[in-house]
Amino acid sequence: MPTETFSLGAPVELNAISRELKNLWQEGEGAMARASLINLAIYSEETGSLERNTQLIAKITDPQTGWGDPWAQFHGETWPSPKEET
Repeated sequence: MPTETFSLGAPVELNAISRELKNLWQEGEGAMARASLINLAIYSEETGSLERNTQLIAKITDPQTGWGDPWAQFHGETWPSPKEET
């Protein structure tokens, strides 16, 4: 079973999102994807919600077990299957 990996986000004021995203891309290490069809913001004041919400998004977007294939099928599209690791 693969190890789940995710990193917690950082709190950012709404008026600073553009600047912080620019900093993220400039400081990023390794391969990064910059494409996005949508942006998603989750607001919660509940204690511990940052970690729980980050785990939820990691599960939703996981290329092998996420919601990509069911979402594509619902919309009459095909979902590219992840490349097998060699």
